[in-house]
Amino acid sequence: MPVIFADNFETNIVWTKQTKTAGEAIAIVAVPGGNAAQFSTDGVEVGEMCYLAETFPSTYTDLFMRAYVLYKDVPAASKYSVPLNLRNREVSGGAVAWVQVGSPSAQTPRLFLKYNDAVGEKTVDTGIDIVANRWYCIEIHAVVAAGTGFVQLFVDGVQVKEVLNIDNSTTIGPVQFLHVGERWFSGQVPHTILVDDVVVATEYIGPVNPVVFADDFEGNVVWSKTTKTAGETFSIVTLTDNTKAAQFSTDGIEAGEMCYLQETLPSTYNELFFRAYVLYKDVPAAGKYSVPLNMRNREVSGGAVAWVQVGSPSAQTPRLFLKCNDAVGEKTVDTGIDIVANRWYCIEIHAVVGAGTGLVRLFMDGVMVREVLNIDNATTIGPVQFLVVGERWFTGQVPHTVLIDSVAAATEYIGPLEAPKPKLTINSSPELGVPVYIDNQFVGNTPIIVELVAGTHTVRVESEVTR
Repeated sequence: MPVIFADNFETNIVWTKQTKTAGEAIAIVAVPGGNAAQFSTDGVEVGEMCYLAETFPSTYTDLFMRAYVLYKDVPAASKYSVPLNLRNREVSGGAVAWVQVGSPSAQTPRLFLKYNDAVGEKTVDTGIDIVANRWYCIEIHAVVAAGTGFVQLFVDGVQVKEVLNIDNSTTIGPVQFLHVGERWFSGQVPHTILVDDVVVATEYIGPVNPVVFADDFEGNVVWSKTTKTAGETFSIVTLTDNTKAAQFSTDGIEAGEMCYLQETLPSTYNELFFRAYVLYKDVPAAGKYSVPLNMRNREVSGGAVAWVQVGSPSAQTPRLFLKCNDAVGEKTVDTGIDIVANRWYCIEIHAVVGAGTGLVRLFMDGVMVREVLNIDNATTIGPVQFLVVGERWFTGQVPHTVLIDSVAAATEYIGPLEAPKPKLTINSSPELGVPVYIDNQFVGNTPIIVELVAGTHTVRVESEVTR
C-alpha cells in the first residue's frame, strides 16, 4: 500500500505542527496494545482547538485517510467536535472533507460526513450513534475534481456514506494538509478525545489487523520459548486431514509436570482474546487436573491473568473450569461442561484488566459459557504479556497427551474457524455430461464436484440413456 504518512504514536510526535488554544493539552498516553494521542480541552471557550497538523510532501487529488478515534466524553446536545480533517489549506474554508461528531438537537451524538464544494459546506448524516469509550475506525476517501469529485466515509471497514459528482476543485482544490484531534470543539465543557493509528495513503487502508499472534503449526515453531520438565516431549504431529497440530506428552512420573510453548507478545494488553483448539487423547483422572491455556502478566508463579483448567474435583467426569486472579487471590468458576477424550474443543478466553472494572469471559465452540465481572486484576496482576499453550501444570501422575491447534490472540473476538462445506462428487458411466440437479436446481454436468451446506439434499441425475 503506497503510504504517504503514518503515526501510531508509539514514539515522539512526528507531526509538522501542534495547535492549541489557551487551556488545551496534547499528550501521548498508554492504551491497550500501545500508545495513543490524547487531546484535552478545558471547556472555557467556544471553538476550542487542540490538534496535530501534517503537511504532505505533495498535493493529492485522490487520497485516503484512516484513524482510530475514541471519545472519553461525547458532545452534549447541539454541540459538536471535529476530530479528523483533510484540507487544501489551513485557513478557514480550506477543508476538503472531514468528520464531525455531535448532536443536532437532544439526540444521541452522531457521526457526520462533511465536505466543501463550489457552492459551500455540505453535511451528510450517517445515522451512526457515537458512544463514549469505544474505538471507531474512521476512514475518509476524497477525490478532487470539477463535477466528478466525490467523498466516501468508512466506519470499521464498512462504507457508510458516499457523495458523488461534486465540484470540489474550482474553489477548494487538492489535499495538502491533515489535522487530527480537536479542530473545533463547541462543547464548552472539559472534553477528551483519543486518536491512534493514523495512516494516509493513495489506496484504501482499512482497519488494523486485530490479530497480535497466531500459529496453526503448519510451519516451523515460532514461539518464544519451549519449557519441559524431565521426561516430557513436545512435537508437531500430522492429523487425519493432513493438517498439523502441536502435541504435548507427559510421562506421568512427577506431580506438576510441565510441557508447554510460551509466547512473549509484542506489547502488554489490558484487553485481549485468546483462542485455541484443544483435544485430550486421555482426560485427567479423578482429583487430577491439567492447564492447557494460560494468559499471563509474568512468568513467575502467581502471574496468571486468566486460564482454563480441565480436571475432576472428585470422582466426577473431568470438567472445564475458568480460572482468574484478582487482588484477593485465585478464583475458580466451574462451567459444568464435561470434557471427553478425542474431541476437539474451541476454547477462547477474553480478559480485560482493570481496578474493579476487570473481567474474564470463557467461550466454548463460539458460545459464551461463563463471565466474571467487576474484578480488580490490575492492582496485583496487570496486563497480559505472555501466552502459554500445552501443559502448564499436569497433576495426573499418569502418561498423558494433549493436542493444541489454531492458536490466535487478538484485540477483538476471534471465534471458531469456519467449518469447511461438505463436497459431493458425482460421476456417470458410460455416459458423461449428464445434467445434475440438487434441490431441483441445475448445478452442472457430470463429472462434477459440488459444495453443499450441511443438511439433507435431494440429488437428481438425468441421463438420456436411462430416462
